Amino acid sequence: MRTDEEFAREMLAGVNPVIIHLLQEFPPTSNLDPKVYGNQNSAITEEHIEHNLEGLTVEEALRTNKLFILDHHDSLMSYLQRINTMKTKTYASRTILLLRNDGTLKLLVIELSLPHLNGDPLGAVSKVYTPAEH
Repeated sequence: MRTDEEFAREMLAGVNPVIIHLLQEFPPTSNLDPKVYGNQNSAITEEHIEHNLEGLTVEEALRTNKLFILDHHDSLMSYLQRINTMKTKTYASRTILLLRNDGTLKLLVIELSLPHLNGDPLGAVSKVYTPAEH
């Protein structure tokens, strides 16, 4: 059975764990040109993560360096139209994790994004997923 904890552990044990970095601002923003790609900023809200912050507010978690992100959004978004015309299908993703006091990472939220069907300038179409209760 795959758990959220196992998912976080596998991210750190994976091929390139150094791409997980400290989250500097919430919600995450995109560096893609909005004139070309529309609004690519994150659809993740405080409501998505506040109940899993183990008593912290989002501001406290940011200030105490407890929030980390694995961000594949900007690096993939500009290629998804072409990639997804082939057999392989993929999303631009953002994953936010909480650094617990015991040194482990807790999965808080995953955002999966695709380009708008009517063209890149209309921005991302995103779905946000939070951990299961059980």
